[in-house]
Amino acid sequence: MQVKKIKKQKGAAMVAVLLLSLLLLVVCGAIILITGLSRSTTVDSVSERKAFDAASAGMQIALSALRGNNAGADISFKAAATRWMSNKPDDWLNVPRMSNWLNYTYPATNPDRVPLTSPYDPNTGLAYSVEISAPDVAVPGVIVTPNPLWVDGPVVKPVPAIKPPKPAWHPWNCAHCSWDYTHCSLYNPPNNGTLRADGFGCRHKHCIPPANWGESGGDDGFQRIIVKVVGYGPNGARKELEALVRRTTFIYNAEGDVYIQGADDGTPLTMPLSGTPTVTFDSGDQIAFVTTNPSDQTTLDSVIAAVDKVNIIGKGDDYEVLDNINERPQFFKNADEARLLVADLKAEATLRGRYFNSYPASGNAGTDSAPLFTFVDGDAVINSSGSGILVVTGNVQLKQTFHGLVMILGTGKLDLTPTAVTGTIEGGTILAKFGATGGFLPVDIPVGSTGHYTIKSNKTRVTDDLETLDVHVLAVRSS
Repeated sequence: MQVKKIKKQKGAAMVAVLLLSLLLLVVCGAIILITGLSRSTTVDSVSERKAFDAASAGMQIALSALRGNNAGADISFKAAATRWMSNKPDDWLNVPRMSNWLNYTYPATNPDRVPLTSPYDPNTGLAYSVEISAPDVAVPGVIVTPNPLWVDGPVVKPVPAIKPPKPAWHPWNCAHCSWDYTHCSLYNPPNNGTLRADGFGCRHKHCIPPANWGESGGDDGFQRIIVKVVGYGPNGARKELEALVRRTTFIYNAEGDVYIQGADDGTPLTMPLSGTPTVTFDSGDQIAFVTTNPSDQTTLDSVIAAVDKVNIIGKGDDYEVLDNINERPQFFKNADEARLLVADLKAEATLRGRYFNSYPASGNAGTDSAPLFTFVDGDAVINSSGSGILVVTGNVQLKQTFHGLVMILGTGKLDLTPTAVTGTIEGGTILAKFGATGGFLPVDIPVGSTGHYTIKSNKTRVTDDLETLDVHVLAVRSS
């Protein structure tokens, strides 16, 4: 049988093959494109990761320099955040970037970054740059007594007028000062506008700066700074890290020999006396007892009257009641703040390897030449000498000598009843009782038996020992 051919179907196979080839070509092109984009994305991802690593390295280097681990000039938060102290004299940038301690070398003219790889090539290498700011310092152009920002010009009244922020050392606000600044800042009020040689002006009691305020080595109001680090990776990749950093984990002025955080409900502290002990509270120029609870006065009066067992010596008052919450240390504004402080100190102690469940063995609690930070989560019997910062969440028994700041935060009990021992705390003592929830409770200081105890104030020692606490990073942000 003969097959009849249909002429109009001639060439259909060729069209089908061409269409199929075109489809395969499109698919192959898409695969090639996706592969190329994937490679490009991978390269960019790697570059960005390297930029982040550069920023992280730069942050660690900057924090290490702020801790004093540098070969340059002495450093402080104030110096790091003030351009003329932070930067080299010939630094071309008008922002504080720690060029006195960090080696900006790229490019050769007007360098803007510190290379991490050598030789440095911006297309393949790593580098970083740093910028420091102080969030708590006055708004530029508004000068507060004393003036931490003034470098090379007079006070300029802001337009419109801005209420000056309060000085860091007291709760007042200098809104009473005249807006021509003849009553404040760099000017001497009695002379109506005459510049003071020391840079201080207002002589109101609450405006008199503390001792050493304004000296070149001090941090003044620069207790917190923001460290901004830009990391530079290959192929133009760039990452930013910002850290809010505090000078120490906490600030304590040690105005009293013994600071007692009073109970929120007004219940007085307990301080029973028994036996024939000899206890001396030597406050020096400071106040012997500082408390926040007016009801504690009755207990303290009875203790002070027991001169056969308790002696209070020094130039300061026997006690003072801080009934204004703004006069308390920040970490005692409420019990929640105190719990946060304990958590911060515990975390830092864990990182340092200074976390214990009891008082450390002899020789491991610090010395005068090498004070240490020690955190005891539980009861502590001070049966060997120590020095530095001692934080205890349980009860403390004093049987030996400790130089520095002893913080009893939790049970709030200082036991001065061991028999036939001689115990001394020279520096400062803080007591606060609180639980996992709720407010402050009354502390307990039993005194008895035949022990001999000296609780002596030494504000300088406390200040120096607080410096052993690390620069404290409060928050970190990346972008």
